[in-house]
Order: sequence, then C-alpha cells, then structure tokens
Amino acid sequence: MTEPVVEARGLEYAYRTRGVLRGVDLELRSGEVVALLGPNGAGKTTLMKLLVGLVAPDAGTTRVPAAQSIGWVPQGGAVYQRLTVRENLRLFARLLELPGDAEEIAATTAHAAQLDPWLDTPGSDLSGGLRQRLNVAVGLLGDPRLLVLDEPTTGVDLEHRAAMFHVLRQRADAGCSVLVSTHSLEEAMSVDRAVVLVDGRVAYSGSIGGIADAAPGVALDETLGLDDPISRGLLRLWAAEPQVAR
Repeated sequence: MTEPVVEARGLEYAYRTRGVLRGVDLELRSGEVVALLGPNGAGKTTLMKLLVGLVAPDAGTTRVPAAQSIGWVPQGGAVYQRLTVRENLRLFARLLELPGDAEEIAATTAHAAQLDPWLDTPGSDLSGGLRQRLNVAVGLLGDPRLLVLDEPTTGVDLEHRAAMFHVLRQRADAGCSVLVSTHSLEEAMSVDRAVVLVDGRVAYSGSIGGIADAAPGVALDETLGLDDPISRGLLRLWAAEPQVAR
C-alpha cells in the first residue's frame, strides 16, 4: 500500500449560513483513479476546490502536494478559443513557470492527452470532446502528483469519454493520484475506488461493486423501476439519514 498523496480529516465548510461540507475524511493514493459520486449539491465541487487550494476549510486539516504538483480541471475549462492547442499549452506552461522549454512541454503534454493531430487547430475549431480533452491536457502540465477533475466528460460523446479515461488511467499508472467527479456509473465502473458524498458527508468509500450492498435498510420508491443493483445502492445512500462523520 502506497503512502497517501492526500490526507483530509474533519473538513468543514459553510457558504454563508449553509453547511456544505460536514466533517469529510478522505485519503487518495498514488496510482489510483477515484470517482467522486453524489447528488447535485452534495459538496463535490467544494471539496475539490478545497483540495486544490482554491478555498480554505472552516475546520479540519489537509495534507496535499505542493501547488505546482497539483493539476486542476474545473467544469467548463478555461482554454483560449483563439489560440491553437499548441499555443494554449505553451501559454499555460509559461504561466505555471514550469522548468524547461515551453514548446517541448506543450508537445509532450498534447501527446499524453492524445491531441497530436490537433496541435495547430484553434480552440474554436475543436469539437466539444476535443475541447474538453484540451482542458484535461492543461491539468496534465507539469506531470502533477495529484490530478483533480470536476465532471470533465459532461456533454462529451462515448468515444471521447473512453479516450479521456484512458488518459487518466495512464497518468495513474505513472504514479499520479486521480480524483474525478462524475454522474456516469458507466464511467465509474472503470475506476479503482468510489467515494460517495451525500449532504456534505462521506456516505461510502470502497469498490464500485460494494455500493450495491450499501444502506440495505433504506426503502426505495419502486416506481423508479431501477433494476441495476449499483444504481439502487446509490439511491439508498442518497436517501439514508445523515450520519455523524467519523
């Protein structure tokens, strides 16, 4: 078992008077891809922003890599539409003050993200899936120890989703710790571990398959007509009474 890349204990965060995170414990290790699951409003994006240093917790502690060793891919991305793939990566490499030649870094990162054929294509001419892959490529700059992605496959077709998760697996195999939020169980089936966040608390952490047996005493609305045991397990977790975080 490798040493944790991320250790978070008792994280709490409130927006004005509304509690968003309520005592979250989390460990992420090198070489694993972890899916962060949960309903809208569960606190997933807030937790991710806290881990990458964009917000500070109201309580609790975190141990994460240095800022230059963290890759962050927010929802929607932040690439420049008038710049080519090469120019975007070169620009962000310089903004991050990465050591080495920015042109070489851009080419290497584009290759890692499987974007070589589009190096000289402007962002405005990329398809939605390729634009999202460029956003992921920006997160890969500098070969981070921790890569955090907030719903990177929203609006992306199956082919680009598969390519993106292939890239994430390659990064994990190279020793990176990857945390990715998603609403797609199909995507989550390919990860090493799932963390389910409900009402600002960790309701489950373990294998995807283990979700099927979670919260067995919680009744479901049978009119939903869900036959998949993992989907049913997720809904039971979402409907369960909040537990005190441990």
